[in-house]
Amino acid sequence: MLKLILICIFIYILYKLFSKFLCKKTNLFILDSLYVKQSNLNIGYGVFTSSFIPKNTVIERSYGLILKPIDRKGIIANYDFYIDEKTSILGLGYISIYNHSNNPNLEYDIDVNKQTITLKTTKNVYPNQELFVSYCDDDEWFVTRHIAQI
Repeated sequence: MLKLILICIFIYILYKLFSKFLCKKTNLFILDSLYVKQSNLNIGYGVFTSSFIPKNTVIERSYGLILKPIDRKGIIANYDFYIDEKTSILGLGYISIYNHSNNPNLEYDIDVNKQTITLKTTKNVYPNQELFVSYCDDDEWFVTRHIAQI
């Protein structure tokens, strides 16, 4: 758990460093109402909102680090998004903190050329509600990590 917290802090610091230089060029941002706290699912941390967010609202656009298979070692492999068989992207900002749901309230879009990940709501989200993405369409992600799917 300490490793996860340290990774999240490291990713957030990288985001803050990069965002000062890149925000104006790539429109990077995190919605002001978003915050991180212990997930209600007892699976670590999650991202929540302090205010109502309507459906189809872009809530975050963050820079990502492009990774090759050799870079995907250890715990990093649990937090990156596949682009193709040989490439993935590790999202900065809050991107790697959103938890999985089979019924997510967010969808993501990866822009490989700009090296960004954009998150948009797929339904209305209410104050103090946790935000979720879908990690995959099947159970493979969970099975290969020996994790129970929620």
